[in-house]
Amino acid sequence: MYLYDTFINFLSGLGIPGRDKMSAHEYTKVVWTRHQLEASFQTDWIARKAISIPAQDATREWRSWQARPDQIEQIEEVEAKLQVQMKLQQALVKARLYGGCCLLIGVDGDFSSELIPETIRKDSLKYIHVLAPHQLHIDELDQNLASPYYGQPKHYRVQDDTHKVGDVVIHPSRMVRLIGLDPPDQIQNSGWGDPLMQVIHDSVSAAGAVMGSIATMISEAKIDVIKVPGLTEIFSTSEGTTRMIKRMSEANVAKSVINAILIDGEEEWQRISCDFTGMPEVLQMYLQVAAGAADIPVTRFLGQSPAGLNSTGESDLQNYYDRVASDQELRLTPALEKLDKVIVRSALGTDDPNIFYNWNSLWQMDDGAKADIQKKKAEAAKIDAESGLIPLEALSKGRCNQLVEDGTYPGLEAAVEEALLNEELGLALEPPEEPLDPNAPPKDPAAEKGNGLVPAKPTIQ
Repeated sequence: MYLYDTFINFLSGLGIPGRDKMSAHEYTKVVWTRHQLEASFQTDWIARKAISIPAQDATREWRSWQARPDQIEQIEEVEAKLQVQMKLQQALVKARLYGGCCLLIGVDGDFSSELIPETIRKDSLKYIHVLAPHQLHIDELDQNLASPYYGQPKHYRVQDDTHKVGDVVIHPSRMVRLIGLDPPDQIQNSGWGDPLMQVIHDSVSAAGAVMGSIATMISEAKIDVIKVPGLTEIFSTSEGTTRMIKRMSEANVAKSVINAILIDGEEEWQRISCDFTGMPEVLQMYLQVAAGAADIPVTRFLGQSPAGLNSTGESDLQNYYDRVASDQELRLTPALEKLDKVIVRSALGTDDPNIFYNWNSLWQMDDGAKADIQKKKAEAAKIDAESGLIPLEALSKGRCNQLVEDGTYPGLEAAVEEALLNEELGLALEPPEEPLDPNAPPKDPAAEKGNGLVPAKPTIQ
Protein backbone atom coordinates (compact mmCIF):
# COMPACT_ATOMS: atom_id res chain seq x y z
CA MET A 1 0.00 0.00 0.00
CA TYR A 2 1.06 3.57 -0.62
CA LEU A 3 1.30 5.74 2.46
CA TYR A 4 0.12 9.33 1.83
CA ASP A 5 0.61 12.15 4.28
CA THR A 6 -2.64 13.94 5.05
CA PHE A 7 -0.88 17.31 5.42
CA ILE A 8 -0.55 19.34 2.19
CA ASN A 9 1.32 22.61 1.74
CA PHE A 10 1.12 24.16 -1.73
CA LEU A 11 3.93 26.63 -1.05
CA SER A 12 6.50 24.02 -0.01
CA GLY A 13 5.13 21.25 -2.19
CA LEU A 14 4.62 18.97 0.83
CA GLY A 15 2.03 16.29 0.12
CA ILE A 16 1.55 17.29 -3.53
CA PRO A 17 2.01 14.31 -5.90
CA GLY A 18 4.88 14.85 -8.29
CA ARG A 19 6.66 17.38 -6.05
CA ASP A 20 6.83 15.83 -2.60
CA LYS A 21 9.32 12.95 -2.71
CA MET A 22 7.81 11.39 0.43
CA SER A 23 4.13 11.63 -0.55
CA ALA A 24 4.11 8.10 -1.98
CA HIS A 25 6.41 5.96 0.15
CA GLU A 26 6.28 2.19 -0.06
CA TYR A 27 8.05 -0.51 1.93
CA THR A 28 9.13 -3.55 -0.03
CA LYS A 29 10.67 -6.77 1.23
CA VAL A 30 13.79 -7.95 -0.56
CA VAL A 31 14.31 -11.67 -0.01
CA TRP A 32 18.02 -12.41 0.07
CA THR A 33 19.33 -15.59 -1.47
CA ARG A 34 21.83 -17.89 0.17
CA HIS A 35 24.51 -16.72 -2.27
CA GLN A 36 23.97 -13.06 -1.33
CA LEU A 37 24.02 -13.80 2.40
CA GLU A 38 27.24 -15.80 2.18
CA ALA A 39 28.87 -13.21 -0.10
CA SER A 40 28.13 -10.42 2.40
CA PHE A 41 29.50 -12.52 5.28
CA GLN A 42 32.68 -13.44 3.39
CA THR A 43 33.48 -10.09 1.76
CA ASP A 44 32.17 -7.30 4.02
CA TRP A 45 33.83 -6.84 7.41
CA ILE A 46 30.97 -4.72 8.74
CA ALA A 47 28.39 -7.41 7.92
CA ARG A 48 30.62 -10.15 9.35
CA LYS A 49 31.10 -8.36 12.66
CA ALA A 50 27.40 -7.51 12.92
CA ILE A 51 26.57 -11.20 12.53
CA SER A 52 29.37 -12.72 14.62
CA ILE A 53 29.83 -10.40 17.62
CA PRO A 54 26.54 -11.13 19.49
CA ALA A 55 26.97 -14.88 18.93
CA GLN A 56 30.54 -14.74 20.24
CA ASP A 57 29.55 -12.68 23.27
CA ALA A 58 26.64 -14.98 24.15
CA THR A 59 29.00 -17.98 24.43
CA ARG A 60 32.27 -16.27 25.38
CA GLU A 61 32.16 -16.74 29.17
CA TRP A 62 29.98 -19.87 28.91
CA ARG A 63 28.16 -21.16 32.01
CA SER A 64 28.82 -22.59 35.48
CA TRP A 65 27.18 -25.81 36.63
CA GLN A 66 25.91 -25.99 40.22
CA ALA A 67 26.32 -29.52 41.57
CA ARG A 68 28.76 -31.68 43.52
CA PRO A 69 32.39 -31.27 42.43
CA ASP A 70 32.57 -34.78 40.97
CA GLN A 71 29.33 -34.21 39.02
CA ILE A 72 30.54 -30.87 37.67
CA GLU A 73 33.77 -32.49 36.52
CA GLN A 74 31.91 -35.24 34.63
CA ILE A 75 29.46 -32.81 32.99
CA GLU A 76 32.19 -30.41 31.90
CA GLU A 77 34.18 -33.35 30.53
CA VAL A 78 31.25 -34.27 28.26
CA GLU A 79 30.85 -30.63 27.16
CA ALA A 80 34.54 -30.36 26.32
CA LYS A 81 34.58 -33.69 24.48
CA LEU A 82 31.60 -32.75 22.30
CA GLN A 83 32.69 -29.08 21.93
CA VAL A 84 29.27 -27.86 23.01
CA GLN A 85 30.40 -24.26 23.51
CA MET A 86 31.98 -23.98 20.06
CA LYS A 87 29.07 -25.78 18.35
CA LEU A 88 26.54 -23.43 19.96
CA GLN A 89 28.53 -20.38 18.84
CA GLN A 90 28.65 -21.70 15.27
CA ALA A 91 24.92 -22.36 15.35
CA LEU A 92 24.17 -18.83 16.59
CA VAL A 93 26.30 -17.31 13.83
CA LYS A 94 24.49 -19.36 11.19
CA ALA A 95 21.12 -18.49 12.73
CA ARG A 96 21.86 -14.77 12.38
CA LEU A 97 23.27 -15.29 8.89
CA TYR A 98 20.61 -17.57 7.38
CA GLY A 99 17.68 -16.85 9.69
CA GLY A 100 17.87 -20.15 11.55
CA CYS A 101 19.97 -23.17 12.45
CA CYS A 102 19.68 -26.48 14.30
CA LEU A 103 21.90 -28.59 16.54
CA LEU A 104 21.38 -32.31 16.05
CA ILE A 105 21.46 -34.26 19.34
CA GLY A 106 23.47 -37.33 18.35
CA VAL A 107 21.93 -40.16 20.38
CA ASP A 108 21.72 -43.69 19.04
CA GLY A 109 18.30 -44.79 17.87
CA ASP A 110 15.72 -44.07 15.22
CA PHE A 111 16.06 -40.42 14.16
CA SER A 112 12.40 -40.25 13.15
CA SER A 113 11.18 -41.22 16.64
CA GLU A 114 10.75 -38.82 19.54
CA LEU A 115 13.70 -38.42 21.87
CA ILE A 116 12.81 -39.07 25.52
CA PRO A 117 15.58 -37.81 27.85
CA GLU A 118 14.58 -40.24 30.63
CA THR A 119 15.73 -43.15 28.44
CA ILE A 120 19.27 -41.79 28.05
CA ARG A 121 22.01 -43.85 29.65
CA LYS A 122 25.62 -43.01 30.47
CA ASP A 123 27.80 -42.17 27.43
CA SER A 124 24.77 -42.24 25.10
CA LEU A 125 25.44 -38.80 23.61
CA LYS A 126 27.89 -39.43 20.76
CA TYR A 127 28.00 -36.15 18.81
CA ILE A 128 26.41 -32.77 18.15
CA HIS A 129 26.14 -31.51 14.55
CA VAL A 130 25.41 -27.98 13.29
CA LEU A 131 22.86 -27.98 10.45
CA ALA A 132 22.01 -24.86 8.44
CA PRO A 133 18.55 -24.32 6.86
CA HIS A 134 19.76 -25.21 3.36
CA GLN A 135 20.86 -28.61 4.73
CA LEU A 136 17.39 -29.34 6.11
CA HIS A 137 14.25 -29.84 4.06
CA ILE A 138 10.89 -29.07 5.66
CA ASP A 139 7.92 -30.82 4.11
CA GLU A 140 5.16 -29.72 6.47
CA LEU A 141 4.71 -27.50 9.53
CA ASP A 142 2.85 -28.71 12.62
CA GLN A 143 -0.52 -26.91 12.70
CA ASN A 144 -1.88 -28.78 15.73
CA LEU A 145 -2.47 -26.28 18.55
CA ALA A 146 -2.20 -29.05 21.13
CA SER A 147 1.27 -30.05 19.94
CA PRO A 148 4.37 -28.75 21.79
CA TYR A 149 5.94 -28.29 18.35
CA TYR A 150 3.20 -26.05 16.95
CA GLY A 151 4.58 -23.83 14.21
CA GLN A 152 7.67 -26.00 13.86
CA PRO A 153 8.36 -28.65 11.23
CA LYS A 154 6.72 -32.00 11.83
CA HIS A 155 9.96 -33.58 10.67
CA TYR A 156 13.29 -32.44 9.26
CA ARG A 157 14.68 -34.26 6.27
CA VAL A 158 18.37 -34.40 5.38
CA GLN A 159 18.59 -35.21 1.69
CA ASP A 160 21.17 -37.75 0.56
CA ASP A 161 22.70 -36.30 -2.60
CA THR A 162 25.01 -39.30 -2.98
CA HIS A 163 22.06 -41.73 -3.23
CA LYS A 164 23.94 -44.23 -1.07
CA VAL A 165 22.21 -44.02 2.29
CA GLY A 166 18.90 -42.37 1.49
CA ASP A 167 17.19 -39.38 3.05
CA VAL A 168 17.31 -39.14 6.85
CA VAL A 169 14.10 -38.07 8.59
CA ILE A 170 14.68 -36.39 11.98
CA HIS A 171 12.07 -35.80 14.68
CA PRO A 172 11.99 -32.18 16.01
CA SER A 173 12.66 -33.42 19.56
CA ARG A 174 16.18 -34.36 18.44
CA MET A 175 16.93 -30.80 17.33
CA VAL A 176 18.00 -27.70 19.24
CA ARG A 177 16.18 -25.10 17.18
CA LEU A 178 17.61 -21.57 16.91
CA ILE A 179 16.16 -18.80 14.76
CA GLY A 180 17.54 -15.44 13.66
CA LEU A 181 15.38 -12.35 13.88
CA ASP A 182 11.77 -12.96 14.87
CA PRO A 183 9.52 -12.77 11.78
CA PRO A 184 5.96 -11.39 11.90
CA ASP A 185 4.59 -14.85 11.14
CA GLN A 186 6.89 -17.81 11.55
CA ILE A 187 4.50 -20.19 9.81
CA GLN A 188 4.47 -18.12 6.63
CA ASN A 189 8.27 -17.87 6.85
CA SER A 190 8.76 -21.63 6.33
CA GLY A 191 9.34 -22.06 10.04
CA TRP A 192 12.54 -19.98 10.12
CA GLY A 193 13.38 -16.45 11.20
CA ASP A 194 14.69 -13.51 9.15
CA PRO A 195 18.38 -13.10 8.28
CA LEU A 196 20.07 -10.15 9.91
CA MET A 197 21.39 -8.74 6.62
CA GLN A 198 17.86 -8.39 5.33
CA VAL A 199 17.35 -5.65 7.95
CA ILE A 200 20.73 -3.93 8.22
CA HIS A 201 21.76 -4.11 4.56
CA ASP A 202 20.97 -0.47 3.77
CA SER A 203 23.03 0.84 6.69
CA VAL A 204 25.93 -1.51 6.00
CA SER A 205 26.03 -0.75 2.26
CA ALA A 206 25.82 3.01 2.95
CA ALA A 207 28.80 2.83 5.31
CA GLY A 208 30.73 0.81 2.73
CA ALA A 209 29.88 3.32 -0.01
CA VAL A 210 31.17 6.20 2.14
CA MET A 211 34.43 4.37 2.86
CA GLY A 212 34.85 3.60 -0.85
CA SER A 213 34.19 7.21 -1.79
CA ILE A 214 36.75 8.49 0.70
CA ALA A 215 39.30 5.98 -0.59
CA THR A 216 38.69 7.27 -4.14
CA MET A 217 39.09 10.84 -2.97
CA ILE A 218 42.42 10.00 -1.34
CA SER A 219 43.76 8.59 -4.61
CA GLU A 220 42.72 11.83 -6.30
CA ALA A 221 43.63 14.18 -3.47
CA LYS A 222 45.85 16.21 -5.82
CA ILE A 223 45.17 16.80 -9.51
CA ASP A 224 47.43 18.80 -11.84
CA VAL A 225 45.52 20.66 -14.58
CA ILE A 226 47.51 21.92 -17.58
CA LYS A 227 45.78 24.02 -20.23
CA VAL A 228 47.33 23.51 -23.67
CA PRO A 229 46.34 25.72 -26.64
CA GLY A 230 44.89 23.73 -29.54
CA LEU A 231 44.72 20.49 -27.55
CA THR A 232 41.71 19.24 -29.47
CA GLU A 233 43.52 19.60 -32.81
CA ILE A 234 46.62 17.89 -31.41
CA PHE A 235 44.57 14.86 -30.27
CA SER A 236 42.81 14.67 -33.63
CA THR A 237 45.76 12.81 -35.14
CA SER A 238 47.65 9.81 -33.86
CA GLU A 239 50.98 11.59 -34.44
CA GLY A 240 49.86 14.57 -32.36
CA THR A 241 48.57 12.30 -29.62
CA THR A 242 51.93 10.52 -29.47
CA ARG A 243 53.84 13.80 -29.30
CA MET A 244 51.56 15.12 -26.52
CA ILE A 245 51.96 11.99 -24.43
CA LYS A 246 55.73 12.16 -24.88
CA ARG A 247 55.69 15.86 -24.03
CA MET A 248 53.80 15.35 -20.75
CA SER A 249 55.92 12.33 -19.81
CA GLU A 250 59.08 14.39 -20.18
CA ALA A 251 57.54 17.22 -18.16
CA ASN A 252 56.63 14.77 -15.41
CA VAL A 253 60.17 13.37 -15.37
CA ALA A 254 61.60 16.86 -15.10
CA LYS A 255 59.20 17.63 -12.27
CA SER A 256 60.23 14.53 -10.32
CA VAL A 257 63.92 15.41 -10.75
CA ILE A 258 64.01 19.14 -9.97
CA ASN A 259 60.59 19.47 -8.27
CA ALA A 260 59.44 21.90 -10.94
CA ILE A 261 57.33 21.51 -14.06
CA LEU A 262 58.48 22.83 -17.40
CA ILE A 263 55.69 24.17 -19.63
CA ASP A 264 55.40 26.48 -22.61
CA GLY A 265 54.72 30.16 -22.09
CA GLU A 266 51.27 29.79 -23.64
CA GLU A 267 50.37 26.81 -21.42
CA GLU A 268 48.73 27.15 -18.02
CA TRP A 269 49.35 24.90 -15.03
CA GLN A 270 46.99 24.61 -12.07
CA ARG A 271 46.87 22.27 -9.05
CA ILE A 272 43.48 21.29 -7.58
CA SER A 273 43.49 19.74 -4.09
CA CYS A 274 40.67 17.82 -2.50
CA ASP A 275 39.28 19.15 0.78
CA PHE A 276 38.87 16.44 3.41
CA THR A 277 37.39 18.70 6.05
CA GLY A 278 34.58 16.91 7.87
CA MET A 279 35.19 13.55 6.16
CA PRO A 280 36.22 11.72 9.39
CA GLU A 281 33.03 12.88 11.09
CA VAL A 282 30.90 11.76 8.13
CA LEU A 283 32.54 8.31 8.09
CA GLN A 284 32.17 8.01 11.85
CA MET A 285 28.49 8.87 11.60
CA TYR A 286 27.81 6.17 9.00
CA LEU A 287 29.72 3.57 11.02
CA GLN A 288 27.69 4.52 14.07
CA VAL A 289 24.50 4.05 12.08
CA ALA A 290 25.68 0.58 11.00
CA ALA A 291 26.53 -0.31 14.62
CA GLY A 292 23.13 0.97 15.74
CA ALA A 293 21.39 -1.11 13.08
CA ALA A 294 23.22 -4.19 14.38
CA ASP A 295 22.33 -3.18 17.97
CA ILE A 296 25.98 -3.28 19.07
CA PRO A 297 27.76 -0.42 20.90
CA VAL A 298 30.32 1.43 18.82
CA THR A 299 33.01 0.73 21.42
CA ARG A 300 32.43 -3.02 20.96
CA PHE A 301 31.72 -2.91 17.22
CA LEU A 302 34.75 -0.84 16.18
CA GLY A 303 36.99 -1.56 19.15
CA GLN A 304 37.66 2.12 19.78
CA SER A 305 37.66 4.25 22.89
CA PRO A 306 34.53 6.35 23.49
CA ALA A 307 34.78 10.02 22.60
CA GLY A 308 33.46 12.97 24.55
CA LEU A 309 33.98 14.62 27.90
CA ASN A 310 33.94 12.15 30.80
CA SER A 311 32.81 9.41 28.42
CA THR A 312 33.83 5.88 29.34
CA GLY A 313 31.36 3.78 27.33
CA GLU A 314 30.67 1.57 30.35
CA SER A 315 26.94 2.31 30.36
CA ASP A 316 26.61 1.35 26.68
CA LEU A 317 28.51 -1.89 27.21
CA GLN A 318 26.57 -2.65 30.38
CA ASN A 319 23.25 -2.22 28.59
CA TYR A 320 24.50 -4.36 25.70
CA TYR A 321 25.70 -7.13 28.02
CA ASP A 322 22.37 -7.00 29.87
CA ARG A 323 20.57 -7.54 26.57
CA VAL A 324 22.83 -10.50 25.72
CA ALA A 325 22.21 -11.95 29.19
CA SER A 326 18.47 -11.53 28.64
CA ASP A 327 18.71 -13.45 25.35
CA GLN A 328 20.64 -16.18 27.14
CA GLU A 329 17.88 -16.62 29.71
CA LEU A 330 14.86 -16.14 27.44
CA ARG A 331 16.07 -17.87 24.28
CA LEU A 332 19.11 -20.07 24.79
CA THR A 333 18.16 -21.69 28.10
CA PRO A 334 14.75 -22.99 26.88
CA ALA A 335 16.22 -24.03 23.53
CA LEU A 336 19.02 -26.00 25.23
CA GLU A 337 16.79 -27.61 27.87
CA LYS A 338 16.48 -31.01 26.20
CA LEU A 339 20.15 -31.07 25.17
CA ASP A 340 21.21 -30.22 28.73
CA LYS A 341 19.15 -33.09 30.12
CA VAL A 342 20.82 -35.43 27.66
CA ILE A 343 24.27 -34.08 28.60
CA VAL A 344 23.64 -34.62 32.33
CA ARG A 345 22.30 -38.13 31.85
CA SER A 346 25.08 -39.05 29.45
CA ALA A 347 27.68 -37.76 31.92
CA LEU A 348 26.24 -39.15 35.17
CA GLY A 349 24.05 -42.00 33.99
CA THR A 350 21.07 -40.57 35.87
CA ASP A 351 19.18 -37.34 36.41
CA ASP A 352 19.49 -35.08 39.45
CA PRO A 353 16.82 -32.35 39.80
CA ASN A 354 19.18 -30.33 42.00
CA ILE A 355 21.66 -29.79 39.14
CA PHE A 356 21.39 -26.48 37.31
CA TYR A 357 23.66 -23.88 35.75
CA ASN A 358 24.11 -20.11 35.59
CA TRP A 359 25.38 -18.09 32.68
CA ASN A 360 28.65 -16.42 33.60
CA SER A 361 28.69 -12.65 33.63
CA LEU A 362 29.99 -10.92 30.51
CA TRP A 363 31.08 -7.87 32.46
CA GLN A 364 34.66 -8.41 33.63
CA MET A 365 35.98 -6.28 36.50
CA ASP A 366 39.56 -5.12 36.88
CA ASP A 367 41.83 -6.41 39.67
CA GLY A 368 41.16 -3.40 41.90
CA ALA A 369 37.38 -3.85 41.78
CA LYS A 370 37.74 -7.61 42.40
CA ALA A 371 39.99 -7.00 45.42
CA ASP A 372 37.52 -4.50 46.83
CA ILE A 373 34.63 -6.97 46.52
CA GLN A 374 36.71 -9.76 48.11
CA LYS A 375 37.54 -7.47 51.03
CA LYS A 376 33.87 -6.65 51.57
CA LYS A 377 32.95 -10.35 51.47
CA ALA A 378 35.63 -11.13 54.05
CA GLU A 379 34.37 -8.35 56.33
CA ALA A 380 30.81 -9.66 55.96
CA ALA A 381 31.96 -13.17 56.90
CA LYS A 382 33.76 -11.78 59.95
CA ILE A 383 30.62 -9.92 61.07
CA ASP A 384 28.52 -13.08 60.65
CA ALA A 385 31.04 -15.08 62.70
CA GLU A 386 31.10 -12.52 65.52
CA SER A 387 27.30 -12.29 65.63
CA GLY A 388 26.99 -15.98 66.40
CA LEU A 389 23.70 -16.26 64.52
CA ILE A 390 25.12 -18.89 62.15
CA PRO A 391 26.87 -22.03 63.43
CA LEU A 392 30.61 -21.63 62.92
CA GLU A 393 30.99 -24.94 61.09
CA ALA A 394 28.21 -24.08 58.61
CA LEU A 395 29.61 -20.59 58.10
CA SER A 396 33.09 -22.04 57.50
CA LYS A 397 31.77 -24.38 54.79
CA GLY A 398 29.81 -21.60 53.14
CA ARG A 399 32.81 -19.28 53.18
CA CYS A 400 35.04 -21.98 51.64
CA ASN A 401 32.47 -22.59 48.89
CA GLN A 402 32.31 -18.85 48.22
CA LEU A 403 36.09 -18.64 47.86
CA VAL A 404 36.10 -21.67 45.57
CA GLU A 405 33.35 -20.23 43.33
CA ASP A 406 35.11 -16.87 43.14
CA GLY A 407 38.44 -18.52 42.35
CA THR A 408 40.18 -16.44 45.01
CA TYR A 409 42.73 -19.11 45.96
CA PRO A 410 43.72 -21.58 43.21
CA GLY A 411 43.40 -25.18 44.38
CA LEU A 412 41.62 -24.21 47.59
CA GLU A 413 38.98 -26.94 47.33
CA ALA A 414 41.54 -29.74 46.99
CA ALA A 415 43.68 -28.22 49.76
CA VAL A 416 40.73 -28.06 52.17
CA GLU A 417 39.78 -31.67 51.45
CA GLU A 418 43.37 -32.76 52.00
CA ALA A 419 43.58 -30.84 55.28
CA LEU A 420 40.34 -32.35 56.55
CA LEU A 421 41.51 -35.83 55.55
CA ASN A 422 44.83 -35.39 57.37
CA GLU A 423 43.00 -34.13 60.44
CA GLU A 424 40.73 -37.17 60.46
CA LEU A 425 43.69 -39.51 60.00
CA GLY A 426 45.56 -37.78 62.82
CA LEU A 427 42.64 -38.21 65.20
CA ALA A 428 42.32 -41.88 64.23
CA LEU A 429 46.04 -42.65 64.83
CA GLU A 430 46.34 -40.83 68.15
CA PRO A 431 46.21 -43.41 71.05
CA PRO A 432 43.46 -42.91 73.58
CA GLU A 433 44.44 -41.48 76.94
CA GLU A 434 44.52 -43.94 79.92
CA PRO A 435 42.27 -43.14 82.86
CA LEU A 436 44.04 -41.57 85.83
CA ASP A 437 44.59 -43.70 88.96
CA PRO A 438 44.06 -41.57 92.08
CA ASN A 439 46.28 -43.92 94.16
CA ALA A 440 49.21 -43.88 91.74
CA PRO A 441 52.34 -41.88 92.71
CA PRO A 442 53.06 -38.68 90.78
CA LYS A 443 55.01 -39.07 87.53
CA ASP A 444 58.55 -37.85 87.29
CA PRO A 445 58.81 -35.37 84.37
CA ALA A 446 62.45 -36.22 83.82
CA ALA A 447 61.60 -39.85 83.30
CA GLU A 448 59.16 -38.97 80.50
CA LYS A 449 61.82 -37.21 78.44
CA GLY A 450 63.84 -38.81 75.67
CA ASN A 451 62.84 -42.25 74.54
CA GLY A 452 61.26 -43.35 77.79
CA LEU A 453 64.29 -45.53 78.84
CA VAL A 454 65.56 -43.15 81.57
CA PRO A 455 65.57 -45.13 84.88
CA ALA A 456 63.65 -43.81 87.80
CA LYS A 457 65.50 -42.20 90.72
CA PRO A 458 66.18 -44.57 93.67
CA THR A 459 64.18 -44.07 96.74
CA ILE A 460 66.18 -42.79 99.73
CA GLN A 461 65.48 -44.66 102.94
